[in-house]
Amino acid sequence: MTQHNIVRLEDVTKTYRLGSVSVRAVAGISQAVDAATNSALTLRRRPVHVGSPAATGSRSPGKTFELRVENRTIWTLWHQGFADAPPLVQACLESWRRFNPAWRVIALDRHSLPDYFDIAEVIDPARRDLDVIKISNLTRLCLLRRYGGLWTDATVFCLRPLDDWLDDAYDAGFFAFRNPARDRMMATWLIASEPDNPLLVALHAAFLDFVNRRQFSNQNTALGRYVVDRLTPVLRQDVRRTTLWLNPLVQSLLRAYPYFFFHYLFNRLILTRPDLRALWERVGPIEARPLHTLQNYAREPDGLADALSELERGDWQVQKLNWRSDLATPYWSAVMRQLTDRVPQESPGHSVQLADGPSR
Repeated sequence: MTQHNIVRLEDVTKTYRLGSVSVRAVAGISQAVDAATNSALTLRRRPVHVGSPAATGSRSPGKTFELRVENRTIWTLWHQGFADAPPLVQACLESWRRFNPAWRVIALDRHSLPDYFDIAEVIDPARRDLDVIKISNLTRLCLLRRYGGLWTDATVFCLRPLDDWLDDAYDAGFFAFRNPARDRMMATWLIASEPDNPLLVALHAAFLDFVNRRQFSNQNTALGRYVVDRLTPVLRQDVRRTTLWLNPLVQSLLRAYPYFFFHYLFNRLILTRPDLRALWERVGPIEARPLHTLQNYAREPDGLADALSELERGDWQVQKLNWRSDLATPYWSAVMRQLTDRVPQESPGHSVQLADGPSR
């Protein structure tokens, strides 16, 4: 056993090595999590309605004004560059451009991103404990905080013009789809916001505080992955439990984070900040789960017929796809053909901005 695999878990009272005794480390952390969970659930008994407008399908009563998207910019990022991106990613980009000719589409890569935002301003880009997905999470927050507009992941296929639906959902000056899973209040793959929106400001600050307060020294170790895997089924049971990942005691022991910690930061803000909860309840209540329908049908033996039928009658704003999907399979070949057939014809004079200067 090499010495670099030794991980000190101070509050568990011993040093544990990778191997059979690592289970004891998990047990120690689990006890700390259980204690913190019981405390949190005891202290915060008042009900939290994760998507209270969504439960009824109604908007906030007494609404006296409408907010509209002022910065009509669509931001997206593919680190390696869209010219070399998989065909599915290129098709998604084209869908945003053609459905939204009145919007400016800025498609970024690792070379053009510094023209708009230098990540070194907020975090050490050489850190090895933050992968490209977490850098992308931070990038969307920083771009929206500086410029505003709409962020979309590169694997989101647009199916309706933003002008047809976003304004109606934008009463709070912020929008994201709701409840992608029981442990997440908000989907992060599409966010629209004004630069100074309190939800965005708080989430941006919480993200930077979480990643800059500590180094996640166990993130890329076998023990770190093992412990995260063991704790995940316990802490993803509901939105309250997810916030225990962010507990300082748990982090001092674990020094690693779960895949969805970005979402869990948002959960904590809504659970602990009544002002932000009230603002979130004004956001248009559009559920995220139906927007994964095409991916879900791909896992079913007879999913193609159902997927094509849903596409014929569906009124989805978007569909969240996966760049790893094999477009040569019968399912994805047929689905992508149907998706691209729904995209409008070329709009004269409109193009994607690929690495131009920043907006002013």
